[in-house]
Formats: sequence, structure tokens, C-alpha cells
Amino acid sequence: MPKMAQMNGQALKRIRKDRHLTQEQLAEKSGVDKGTISRWEKLHGDRAVRELTVQSLCKALQVEAAALVGDPPPPDRDQIPQTGLSKGQVNFRMNDIARNALALVTARYGVTRDQVVSVAPLLFFVVAEQSLKERGRRLTAAIDAADRLESVFGGMPHMPAASLVSENDALLWETRSIEKRDLFGMLVAERAGDMLPHDWEEDERNPFAVFLRNAVSEVSGTASFESWSPHGEPRYSVCADDAATIVGGDPEAVDAILSGIAPLYLMIKEIPGATPQRRAEWAKAKAAEVAEEAARFLRDLGANLGDLNGTPSTGSIEDQ
Repeated sequence: MPKMAQMNGQALKRIRKDRHLTQEQLAEKSGVDKGTISRWEKLHGDRAVRELTVQSLCKALQVEAAALVGDPPPPDRDQIPQTGLSKGQVNFRMNDIARNALALVTARYGVTRDQVVSVAPLLFFVVAEQSLKERGRRLTAAIDAADRLESVFGGMPHMPAASLVSENDALLWETRSIEKRDLFGMLVAERAGDMLPHDWEEDERNPFAVFLRNAVSEVSGTASFESWSPHGEPRYSVCADDAATIVGGDPEAVDAILSGIAPLYLMIKEIPGATPQRRAEWAKAKAAEVAEEAARFLRDLGANLGDLNGTPSTGSIEDQ
């Protein structure tokens, strides 16, 4: 008797669409009849399917078998611990930069997208704790240095007393910031006010962004980290060498991929099986479209500003 496994038709349909595959394409990749796939996707709930069939579908969709079982029902509201945890759904939108990064990472290391997403909270936890520990080490070093300097002043009774630790509010604010797991150091920034350096940029020089930038630079030259505002999304790029392979090393096309201007999922959908040169042309065409759209927006904005000011529009903001 063949081994059987449970499969959820709605989960199969959702994953197939996420991969931008038609039922015919999935049938061709998996060897499962298109009519069978169509019938399964119309069903709600789990059904028994041959284990070998599930394995074939998983291989074609690049997912683990557990993904085809479907999502478990959400817990009752009363069962959710009231500890400040978010009670929102797990569903979230991902911008094209992150989507491209996810595709490049999964291809580079031979893992599935679900595996990367599943381990993301653990990896964030590790990085966050490491950044707080690094800040703690630096804070301890600063306090020790201040204590030593105070000791030196103690041997010079004719000099004004130095209370570098007890009277240094910045050290106290940093201590409280670390205790509260204030990753971006906003407690310190808010308290410091005008004492911050004139060139201090919140999204580039906060402690978490600095930690990530240093960590990425130590790992590989194929990735970079720019900034992360506590009120926005991180700006980074990964797997630049893998992106270069996709488009035959064309630097403009690589930039288009890493910046999310040329979404890889659209590339696969619109030009499947294309050569690296054709992919590069496609990516640069997408970049040109975005540039033209931006130029058109600026022209329209310039025209609107001219109308508001009651002056003739030149069609360019720079000329206003």
C-alpha cells in the first residue's frame, strides 16, 4: 500500500501563485496532472495524497512538505498572552528590495524562502542581543576610563574635583537605554538634544545601524548596509556577486536588481529562460522606466507649483 500524506489544496494554490506559476507550469515541473492539481486547489481542508506526489510538488515549488499542510487556525483572542505582544496577523507586505534579497539569498545557500523567513526572528534576536552587549562593553570601558581619570584627579588636591561618572548624564542615559533594549538609542538621542554632533544622522549613526554596518563589512564584500531609521525600513544589499551572475556582470543591471527596481519575480515571469544579456537588458529597461516616471513626476510637480505661484511653468523644478 503506498504511503499517504496530508495536503491542503488552498495552501497549494497560495504557494503556486506566490511562485508565479500557472497550473500547467506546475504540472510540467512536478509531473502531476494539471486536472488533478485543479481539483485539489478547489478543495478546502486537508486530504490524503500519495507521499511521492507531495514530494514531487514540494520539489517543484521549492518548499518543505509542512508548507503544503496549510496554516493552523489562529488562537482564540482569550488565549493570546497579554504581555504587549502584537495581536495582528502574520501576513505582511515586502518591498521589492527585500524580495530580491530573499530570492538571492535562497538561491545562494540552497534553502527555501520559508526557511529563511522562519529563522528571521531568531537571527534578529541574535543580532539585537549582540548589539546591546557590544554597547554594554563600550559603556563599561567608558566608565572604567572615567573612574581612572577621577582617581588621577584625586591625587591632585589643588585641582577641581572631577566627577566624570556621577555627573555625566550621557552615561546614565546610555545605561537606561541598554536596560530598556532601546536598540536605536533613541532615549539617548532625545535626552542629548543639542549636545549631539552637528552631523549626527538618526538613520545612519544610531547604535543599531552602526553595529549592523560594521558586522556586514566584516562578513563579505558582496553585501553592504547603509542605514536604518527607527521609524522606517533598513537600507542594505546582499549577494551582489550572485546578482552579477544573473545579468552577466552588467553593473547597471546589478544596481537595478539590488535596489529593487528590477524585481526578480517579474523577470522570471516576463522573460523565463532568458540569457544573462537579455536579463540585463530587461533590468536596465525597468530602471529607465522608473527614471522616466520620476522625471514625469518632477515635471508635473513643477507645473503645479507654477500654477500655485501664478507664474509660468518651465516644466522643471530646478528652473522655478
